[in-house]
Amino acid sequence: ANSRYSLKLDSAYNRYTGPIMLVFMDADPLNPGDYRDEATGQLVNMGSLTLRAAGNLSTSGETSINVTPLTELAVRVAQAGTTDLQRVPSQASINNANATVAKAFGLGTQQDVTSATVKTVFDQSFDPTDTSVGTKYAWVLAALSGVDSLQQAGDAAANAEATMQEFAAHFTTTPSTISTLSQALIGKLLEGAVVAQPTVLGTAGTTTLNVAALLARQIAETASSASSAKTLALVTSSVTALGAKGTTVEFLFDKAVAALQTSDVTFSDQRYSLTAMTRLDATGTHWSATLVPPANATGSVTISFNNTNWNGNTWTWGVDLIAPSSPESIMLLPATATTPGSDSGVSNT
Repeated sequence: ANSRYSLKLDSAYNRYTGPIMLVFMDADPLNPGDYRDEATGQLVNMGSLTLRAAGNLSTSGETSINVTPLTELAVRVAQAGTTDLQRVPSQASINNANATVAKAFGLGTQQDVTSATVKTVFDQSFDPTDTSVGTKYAWVLAALSGVDSLQQAGDAAANAEATMQEFAAHFTTTPSTISTLSQALIGKLLEGAVVAQPTVLGTAGTTTLNVAALLARQIAETASSASSAKTLALVTSSVTALGAKGTTVEFLFDKAVAALQTSDVTFSDQRYSLTAMTRLDATGTHWSATLVPPANATGSVTISFNNTNWNGNTWTWGVDLIAPSSPESIMLLPATATTPGSDSGVSNT
């Protein structure tokens, strides 16, 4: 199943056009396997979890619509401020919420969570090298499953609901940043991607795929700001341990940076350094450098940009460099324009 459903109204309503909401619930609570969890690869009971999707019928009688955790999140965004949760939101609210959630999770600026192509990492035809919106949707769903597995709310349904409430609260309480995820939520999402990575590697038949890095890139590519550039950085290891020689540090900007030098970056522990700063694209939004750590690096180190010519770009991250048990990634997250001193880091140790 690809989470896409066709709806055809019967003769009494086949001329209806306008807002519509689909509600999916578990019809057989005793059935132990309703869907496959990307974090574990196991079949999971939907239980008390409810997934909804709100869309607009533009042609009489029939439409196709996705029903996913992102569409449920969009419904909650569209219903913000109302106490009647059974009421179908307005057409304008639905359109705005579906597009807002799609953009925040990196699906694209012109996408809609209910109509965008949906893939999952379990699809037989799934290609991790594909960069289409369907593959981007798959990375998000896998990461959200990983976030669910880190919750301690109870069973799978309770954990999924806890994740949904956490993400929905951001959209409904911070309208000024509604089209972008907060630094904390990006951190949770990338941590979830790290959790789901072993399952994804198994289904994709590869040992080099870095789900968190791919997800970080799509979020960075979609995020934008008129006032100051946002930076998304990540540390990856293709061999064994983060903190070992050969570890690559990648910096992703949503605006072009004309020149980036190793001298623009400092470490809280001066035993660390960077070499071979390289621009990876034509626009200057993607850079990489090689990390040179001290022997047997463990603990935490802070990476800072110190170029005073970058207005709004004073970025700092806390980084855990304890080696993970398998090739994984540590994600360094962007400070916001209003809190440039924020620290954040995610690792699988």
